[in-house]
Amino acid sequence: MNHQVVAGKILRGDDVREFTPALGAFYSSEHSLFLNNIGQRAIEYWHLMDITALAGAIIRLALSRDAAVLAMWENSVNRIIRMARQIGHDFNAQGYRFDKGIPYTGDPMFRQPDATLFQARFRDRTGARARGRHDKPSRHNA
Repeated sequence: MNHQVVAGKILRGDDVREFTPALGAFYSSEHSLFLNNIGQRAIEYWHLMDITALAGAIIRLALSRDAAVLAMWENSVNRIIRMARQIGHDFNAQGYRFDKGIPYTGDPMFRQPDATLFQARFRDRTGARARGRHDKPSRHNA
């Protein structure tokens, strides 16, 4: 099942226990990231940010007591932070090639500078979580 559908079902209050085990299949232990396709070698930044946000929502809403899934989330957050530092927080490319450890752009039309804003919000939220302020978002980190 699609992660967006699972997150939506959780928000509606539906029982999603039958779907949540699939979240682990989208975690790449090789790359320490949640990915939108199993076994991919490159990812567009927007897809990386989208799947990470959706995984975070699903974990927070339905799997917050699952130690294995929380470890995947921590690894994914830390990997994105390391990747951002490695590329100098410059997300103005199409995506990232894991096999070469570099950003790529196949066509300038697909550059994704908007992912920079998402990464900044992501870093803000994960920093708040690490400091223990994730239970109730304030108006500053909502």
